[in-house]
Amino acid sequence: MSDEPKFTRLLDGLMQRRTVVLEGKINAEQINNLLLRLLHLQLESSEPITLLIDSGGGSVSDALRLCDVMTTVLHAPVNGVVVGMCGSAATFVLLHCNTRSGTIHSRYVIHSGTKHNLSLPINGSVVKHLEQLLAETKRVETTITSMYMRQLNKTQAEVEELIGRGDQTFDAVMSATEAQEIGLIEAILDAKLTIFS
Repeated sequence: MSDEPKFTRLLDGLMQRRTVVLEGKINAEQINNLLLRLLHLQLESSEPITLLIDSGGGSVSDALRLCDVMTTVLHAPVNGVVVGMCGSAATFVLLHCNTRSGTIHSRYVIHSGTKHNLSLPINGSVVKHLEQLLAETKRVETTITSMYMRQLNKTQAEVEELIGRGDQTFDAVMSATEAQEIGLIEAILDAKLTIFS
């Protein structure tokens, strides 16, 4: 017997409590489904929505698409709650939430967005592909730095120190306490969420 009906009932139950989940790898399909749920909740009312986050990240463009909808389409405030991992592109989503909190054992990963260990096919267009890749990498890195500056209210130098720059591979892995210290989350939960009350 399939677990699909149980899963559907779970998602429907969460929707009744104005709660949605960002879980696993961020990709177009996942964000499309999440956007439909958020828009459905917005059609019902502008009451707050709880977004439970347990994602190591994924597609930057899909995460930013969700951020755009949260900030320019929805009137309902979205309150982010990290219940496991919040890494990479998932931190962008978290930063666009109206309130940001996490559980005591939640973990956070931010990095510069630079690409490493890349290989390109050797053919006549390698230089063109490499130039496009470098331009895209620079654009993504600039977007990430700007977003962290704006959302965390930090200077460019502070953000660059936080996320790393240049040729180094840099992943800042943080505890909930460390994430709170830099402003990624505003609070560490010390009581039950009210979604089941």
